[in-house]
Amino acid sequence: MKRFVPFLALTCVAAKCNPGIAEGVSSDFRVDMAGERDDIDSHSTRMCVAPDGAVYVVWVDDRTGVPNVWMNRKLPGGERDEGWLPAAVQVNQYPDSNVWNPDVACDSNGLVYIVWEDDRDGEVESHQIYFQVSNTQGNTWMPEDRLLENRDPDGRSNSFNPRIITSTPKVYVVWSDNINGAFDILLAQSFNQGIEWADTVRVDSDEPPGSAWSAFPQIALNGSEVVYVAWEDFRGGGAGIASGSDVYFSKSTDGGLNFPQDIRLDVTDLEASHNSFVPKIAADGANIYVAWHDDRNGENNDVYVSYSGDGGVTFTQDQRADQTDQAGFSQSLYPDVCVSGGTGHIAWHDSRPGNDDFSRIWYIRANNGNWDGADFRIDDHKEPGERASTDVRLSCSGNVVAAAWLDEVADTQDFGFNDIHYDFSTDGGVTWTSNDNLRVDSIGEGTAFKTDVNFEIRDMQIYGAWTDGRNGTTDIFFQTFEAGTEADDLLVIVKQ
Repeated sequence: MKRFVPFLALTCVAAKCNPGIAEGVSSDFRVDMAGERDDIDSHSTRMCVAPDGAVYVVWVDDRTGVPNVWMNRKLPGGERDEGWLPAAVQVNQYPDSNVWNPDVACDSNGLVYIVWEDDRDGEVESHQIYFQVSNTQGNTWMPEDRLLENRDPDGRSNSFNPRIITSTPKVYVVWSDNINGAFDILLAQSFNQGIEWADTVRVDSDEPPGSAWSAFPQIALNGSEVVYVAWEDFRGGGAGIASGSDVYFSKSTDGGLNFPQDIRLDVTDLEASHNSFVPKIAADGANIYVAWHDDRNGENNDVYVSYSGDGGVTFTQDQRADQTDQAGFSQSLYPDVCVSGGTGHIAWHDSRPGNDDFSRIWYIRANNGNWDGADFRIDDHKEPGERASTDVRLSCSGNVVAAAWLDEVADTQDFGFNDIHYDFSTDGGVTWTSNDNLRVDSIGEGTAFKTDVNFEIRDMQIYGAWTDGRNGTTDIFFQTFEAGTEADDLLVIVKQ
């Protein structure tokens, strides 16, 4: 089984690996407020931009001696540094456990929903899924955290990778859980803004429960009642048979109370014969796109996409997105996807020949599941031999599509530093600007590393939040500005 993990996330999760500390003025706004330079590690950044423009940023840091979930928020309007709380707020109300992997959802009514993994219940530090809600734009929270796992109140099993989504008053949380043996996909739903929760429901349908490994769920909605979930699944291998992973999908039409039989999406490959990993799902009404990377064509991975135009009743056969490259010839990894109407936008990083094995950002669009032209590069300012572009994030609304990625082009001394670059299209992805060297972050080029990039475009306004190693340990930074411009480009000096 080949699972590719971004090298930077492994080597620089804490900025102790940073050989130089960037000094100087930057317009990036630091939101974690976690002490002086080279002090506290803040990481695992997640961001939500509400329809009214309010921004909520969530992360984990250990300023109290143990990791806790923290949040800061920006009210709509004003400059990038205006409207934030005077100090970051600790979200989890039980301070003596370890926490991991937060996620956040929000709406225009001042409601903020946060979930995370927490080891407070188990004697062997098993992870459980906990929940908090604020109805005051993050100023105050429930007096007690809410355990979402009614099947396992004593923490005997492990629960990982929670993802949360809302269409107020409904709130949905999905995760993977091994209470039955191997991991299954579970979902919890609240019909009244997180005050009360229905019993958890199992999403995957292989029998018996816990017989196959199902994990890394992703979730999307159609209105408030129709729920879409996609995930990785190893059910295809029998006893004693080596099994690859497949991508599965299931939907609920009754607000997450029931999930009928799930379906496999990587159908042009034999079941369990290869590995289909890290599915991403996006939906706009009944239009659903699911993308993943897949090693069916050899040692290297390709990107595949499946589409449904009828709300997940049927899907097209999966198609290879990196079509201008020879199948299996180069590494095409970690696609992201967004949808506007029936138009799907897919981007990924790709190490096809011609760039000295450094990856580049490739993009393709589809109309109602059919490719609309060939895939092409959107970081085409870079020359062969210049360092890699990785970890692309997509955001779209109407005919506006934007992509941001981690770019190592300025890391001339091979320190592992990067910058956050972006590009955008105003005609639904048909053409992109020639300004793909624009940056989201404003610290001096190639002077610090970034990871955990969150990126959105709303009404031509760019929003970004990320984890950043410029201060020796990792901190959480934020930027916002109009598309087509960039954060202030200010001179910095690097102290070695």
